[in-house]
Amino acid sequence: MSYSIQRALFLSVYEWPSKGGCWTATQDQELIALIDEGLSWSEIGKRRHTNPITCHTHFVRLQQKVAVDTWSEQTETTFKKAYEKSKADFWVGQ
Repeated sequence: MSYSIQRALFLSVYEWPSKGGCWTATQDQELIALIDEGLSWSEIGKRRHTNPITCHTHFVRLQQKVAVDTWSEQTETTFKKAYEKSKADFWVGQ
């Protein structure tokens, strides 16, 4: 199947969001609920009528925001030191 046909099929399934669209708090909660249900990004995109990559990217940004908002600089420094000290153990067997 050619790239242009694959792209047309993909675009026929997903409605691309308008540029600069902001997510509301309600939409954030709905996204998190769908993730909690264990749905794939593809299924989440279909349910929200949105590109699944957009959903995933937004979720990553939410995670980053939560991490920044909840971690003090001291907590982050402590975490980084702990990781550096034992990072070899994290990657054993990978």
